[in-house]
Amino acid sequence: MSEYKGLLWLPCFSTSLMEKCIEVIKIYNLTENKMVLGYPNHYQKVQDFWESRGFTKRITTGFYLVSVAMSSCREVHLYGFWPFSQEVDMHTMKSIPYHYFENMEVGKSKNFHDMHSEFSVLLQLHLLGILKIHVGICEY
Repeated sequence: MSEYKGLLWLPCFSTSLMEKCIEVIKIYNLTENKMVLGYPNHYQKVQDFWESRGFTKRITTGFYLVSVAMSSCREVHLYGFWPFSQEVDMHTMKSIPYHYFENMEVGKSKNFHDMHSEFSVLLQLHLLGILKIHVGICEY
């Protein structure tokens, strides 16, 4: 993360997740970034906002962070938001893992999250020009 010199904002909705982040920061001696913890009730307020708009399941961490980014940034670009079980590539059919630290399949997340509804909202925001969704293989 040395190319990013700024704030590393951590949502405060999971103590165990924060502890993992702090451990990684210590292990890799990430001194170029200052760690900032989010207000504990903020996640719940964002969840309440989306529930008032018809979301019945818990929003994903990614969707939460997109909500935060839209309220804080001039431009929002999304990579890796794809609710389908296969990647977009004309030459191969490759399964996509859906959790950043576990090998969770797309079907298992249905009990907790509604990734298809989230993607539908993100696609609408993309079509309105509010954010930019990038799909396919990342060139960077």
